[in-house]
This record gives sequence, structure tokens and C-alpha cells, in this order.
Amino acid sequence: MIIALEGGICGGKTTLAKELTKYSYLMVPEYMDFITPAEQQQLDNLHNAGQNALGLLLKIEKRRKDTYLNKSSNIVLDRSFLTLFAYEYAMNNDDCSRFLADKEIMSRVIQPDLVVYLDVNGDTRRQRCYDRGDFDMPEFYLDEKFNNKNKDFFLTKTNFQTLFLNTDNLNAQEMAKQISKIDTATTAHLHNFFYNQKLSR
Repeated sequence: MIIALEGGICGGKTTLAKELTKYSYLMVPEYMDFITPAEQQQLDNLHNAGQNALGLLLKIEKRRKDTYLNKSSNIVLDRSFLTLFAYEYAMNNDDCSRFLADKEIMSRVIQPDLVVYLDVNGDTRRQRCYDRGDFDMPEFYLDEKFNNKNKDFFLTKTNFQTLFLNTDNLNAQEMAKQISKIDTATTAHLHNFFYNQKLSR
């Protein structure tokens, strides 16, 4: 089972991924942890120039696949390749449909069985960013329009089975416990569990 944790910054992805390692999931660090300083500079230059960075990002993502894919049958991705498309989409570079249909490109990425999108409101996002000391965070990552469009990508642009969870009151331990029980046939049950949990708070 390959589970991808998605969402904007400070949504609780890494916290939840670490919790899932307690349930025999291998945590794959997010693709930006694989970037070299030279690639980071190249990426910054592309974004600053408003140019599409997918080619570079997919090159980095392939390193993640080559490093981790065959190490475990249960994997949790701290972001998946879909982040690459979602961010480009949120920055109005909407080439995702063409790339998602490209079999050669899809062969270079880890494809999840389930996407879990962790949502959070803007005030909570900013507070978490402040609490963890990310004072130099680019403003567009905190911008609500950017984050709403990022979420819209997962709502409308992919065919991957996706569970949307609000993490304003994140209980990573309980989420990990429930997600660890999931298979693709029980997504609706899990969704109902979290919906009822939210109502009971």
C-alpha cells in the first residue's frame, strides 16, 4: 500500500508520516529533501522567471523512486509527484493533463494507491509556520488563493483516490491508527470516521 500525504505547507504531513512509521510504513522524505544546492538555485530561477519547472522536479522525483520504491510494500510519501503538478497548477502553469497522460513521465514517479490531502485554515497555517521558525517562508506558500488552487487540483484534476482531512486540530496518533487500517476498498468508511470525529469535536 502506497499512501501519499498532500496539502499546503504546515498541514501536518511530516508529523502524520512519522506516526505511520509506527505501523510498519516506510516514510519517504519529500522530494525537496533530494534536491542539490545547484538544483535549488535552478528551481528558484525558473520560478522567479515564471517558467515551468516540471522537468527539473521530475528528475528529482525519479531519484526518490529509485531510492525507495522497492524497499517496502507499505510506503508513506511525504508529498508525492502530484505536488509537482499541483504547485505548477496553483502558479497558473496548467500543463498537468498532458503530463499525467504521458506514460514515460509516469514511469519515473512513485504512484500512490491513496492520496490523503491534509487541509488547514490560513490562520493555523501561519501560526504553525511561525511556531516552527520558518520566518523566511516565501509568502506565496502562505497565500490563501495559492493554497485554494492547490487543493482544487486534487479535487478536480486527478483520478487518484483522495481522502480530504482537516487538520486544524490535528491528532496525528489517531489519524495514523485509522489510516494504517485502510485499503482501497475501505476509503469511504475511513472518510466517514474522520467526518464523524470532526463533528464530535
